[in-house]
Amino acid sequence: MTRPSLFGSPPPPVPTASSSATPEKQNESAVTVIAPDGDLLLRVKEDEGQEGFLYRVDASRLRGASTYFDNLLGPTFNEGVRVAKQLEKLRICNPRMIEVPAESLPDVTIVDVGRISRVSSIKFLMADFLRVLHGSSLGKEPPPLTNLANLCVLADRFDSLPIFAALVQKQKYLSLIDMKIKTKGFSASTEERIRQRLLIGVLLDYPPWVRQNSKRLIIQGSGRWKAGFEEEQEEEGAALWTDLPGIIEDELFFRRQAVLETISSLQLHFVSIYSSTQRQCKLGYDSSAQCDLYQLGQMIRFLGKIGTLRFESRISRSDGTNGYEGDISKLLDNLRQCPEYQIDQNHAHCGLRERMLPLLLLVHSMVDSSTNDIGICGECWRDRRGSYAWSLSKPTVMWTKGNALRTSEHNCRLRHAPRDLFMAAQRDWTGDGAMETLNRTPMFLPGKRPESRPW
Repeated sequence: MTRPSLFGSPPPPVPTASSSATPEKQNESAVTVIAPDGDLLLRVKEDEGQEGFLYRVDASRLRGASTYFDNLLGPTFNEGVRVAKQLEKLRICNPRMIEVPAESLPDVTIVDVGRISRVSSIKFLMADFLRVLHGSSLGKEPPPLTNLANLCVLADRFDSLPIFAALVQKQKYLSLIDMKIKTKGFSASTEERIRQRLLIGVLLDYPPWVRQNSKRLIIQGSGRWKAGFEEEQEEEGAALWTDLPGIIEDELFFRRQAVLETISSLQLHFVSIYSSTQRQCKLGYDSSAQCDLYQLGQMIRFLGKIGTLRFESRISRSDGTNGYEGDISKLLDNLRQCPEYQIDQNHAHCGLRERMLPLLLLVHSMVDSSTNDIGICGECWRDRRGSYAWSLSKPTVMWTKGNALRTSEHNCRLRHAPRDLFMAAQRDWTGDGAMETLNRTPMFLPGKRPESRPW
């Protein structure tokens, strides 16, 4: 049995290649010694066309730390049976394994180390990973973030995440990296580094990194989402974090679309009510009707100027166009710049700003605050994904301002309150029962994702 993956239920690890029954004679200097008394020579290749790198390892330590190697070197596979027979003969003549030269050891070849980033050589990266499996540390200082992400990919590939996670936790690597991030500034991080931290957080079960980095991706968007995955082509040799496995990539994209649709709903709500026959100006002057028309015109001009509103013919729609691709925080900031228009001195506080600003502040508090945010909760994603994931949940029928902090059924109820707003089929923005007249724009999911994933 393999461990339950954090991304789903993977198939049991299967060796991709093996050596011949007669081991090649190897130069001792070409072997990286992981365990001086090791009883196995492990050859690791990125693909079949390479010679690969040799490591002297302890088969029992590998089996104890990795389900992959436990299966590969066990009695189930021919490799395990062959290695056991060779070692039995070898120990008859050599009781002390440390005295046995490397070229006399049985060898096993592994092809494909997983979707790591492009590196000049996997020799040292694989050596660090094997040392971890043998109980060694990587040093007091954490490795560079990319190296740490690559090591996580190796640990997931060879089914040894618990061992690697325990080392990272013991050495407090993630806390040390957080300290460096605070010094340099989180906002300066590139999308790749945000994705690396998110993948590490999920694989190593570190909820703070899952929440922080998923939230950052949802807010700022991703270059991978600009075409809505319609033209998705998995780049050959791309690292695992460039297309997060399982449904995480889809969940992040889904949440962003839900937030953007909600903001769009808010601005269309005001365009709709000022376009209706219901009087919005309550001052009772003869100019009240003209005030509504004036506010509608200024509203449309402002929203068009900041690029959040455009007119389309209802006879022919231009399907396939992209929506807003920028930072959601900047979008909310732009909307908050709406001026306070007055048709004359009698009509103060009649316009869009007075009515929309409190609602924008409410939406902002749901997107990014200390108590609410739209990031993925690592604990809930791990323990109750089916009922927690937005993309797997049914939408709320109606959202009103009065139930913005409605009690939820789980312990993280305040932090997860935004889902009720962003997943609502309809929203009452006024709070007085005047339900939004526009139907919620159907949310779309990315195209069908690859089914043959090992996670």
